[in-house]
Amino acid sequence: MIDICFDQGSKLDIQFNPSKSCLFKIGPGYNQLLPNLHVGNEPIFWADKLKYLGVYFDSGKMIKINILPIMRKFYSTANSILCHSKYVSELTKLSLFQSFALPVLMYGLDVLFLDPVQTRKLNVCWDDIYRRIFNLHRWESVKILQLMCERLDLTHILDKIKLKFYNRLYRCDSDVLQYCLSISKYHKKYYKFV
Repeated sequence: MIDICFDQGSKLDIQFNPSKSCLFKIGPGYNQLLPNLHVGNEPIFWADKLKYLGVYFDSGKMIKINILPIMRKFYSTANSILCHSKYVSELTKLSLFQSFALPVLMYGLDVLFLDPVQTRKLNVCWDDIYRRIFNLHRWESVKILQLMCERLDLTHILDKIKLKFYNRLYRCDSDVLQYCLSISKYHKKYYKFV
C-alpha cells in the first residue's frame, strides 16, 4: 500500500517525508520487534509515543493517552498568568485561568475517554490553581471554595462538555455520525452520561 502511494505520489510530483511519519503498535503484540517499512528507499521507524492533533498517545495493549505533556503545558500557562498578574484580585485571576489555562488542560478531552486515575490527576492540576490563588495548602480541600465561586471541579466540567458533545452528535443530521453514536451507545463509558 505504501509503495502504491509512493508511486502515485511520484507521478503527481508529491513527495512523502518519512522523517515526519512513524509506525505505532497497539494490541497484544505491541512489544514484538517488527521490521521498518520504507517509503521509497527511506525507512519509517517504529515509535512508542505518538502525537496526533496535539494529543499524545502511548503504545500498549490498548491505546493510552499520555497526560504528562498536557499537565506540563497547563502548569507553564498557569505560571505565566501568575507571573503577570501579581496585583490582580483573586476572582480576576480565576477568570484569567478559566479563559487561558483551562482550555490548555481540556484540549481534546471532550472526545477522549480518560481512566479515573488520569482524570483525578488533571483535577488536581485544576484544584492547584485554586490553592495557589487563595493561598491554601496542598492538603486543604477546594470544594467549598469552588462552590462559593460558583465553579465546577474538572471532573464535572469534563462531564458537562461530554454531555454537550453527545447532545450535538445526537441532533446532527449526518447518517455517519448517527451510526457512530449508535455504536458508542454499547460502550460501557457511554452510560455514565445517560
